[in-house]
Amino acid sequence: MTSTATEKSADLKVQPVTNPTYEVLVDPGRFDSFTAFYPFYLGEHRNKISRRLHIFGTTIANIILARAFLGKLAKAASAIVPSGAGGLALEAGTSNRMIAFALVQGYFWAWVGHFVFEKNKPATFKYPVFSFMGDQRMWWEVVSGKRAL
Repeated sequence: MTSTATEKSADLKVQPVTNPTYEVLVDPGRFDSFTAFYPFYLGEHRNKISRRLHIFGTTIANIILARAFLGKLAKAASAIVPSGAGGLALEAGTSNRMIAFALVQGYFWAWVGHFVFEKNKPATFKYPVFSFMGDQRMWWEVVSGKRAL
């Protein structure tokens, strides 16, 4: 194997996940990037039941969001091709309600995990965007097999 091939194969190796033991980290009060936030986020999810509730809620939310998005696409398609695609389109405003419902659904299960099992305050209250991103990344790491529950 040439040195270039060796370098390329090293680049393709799976990198270990961030904070695999869910070590609790101190909140510095401000994070400048998601990369800096994510290990802290994981430390707020030490309880296995809480993590499972997060994955459950995020899965349901992602399914609802996908359905809402597909409804918007179907509605756009029915405007271009009036007959045939119209049955797939959602009524006006339905997809917006579905998006709101998806967020409520996802956060409900996550907050049960925090308040009942973790006994901590969700990072969503202080870092809403990074927390949402953390939910999605943790979900992806779990469903792709990179992170154990």
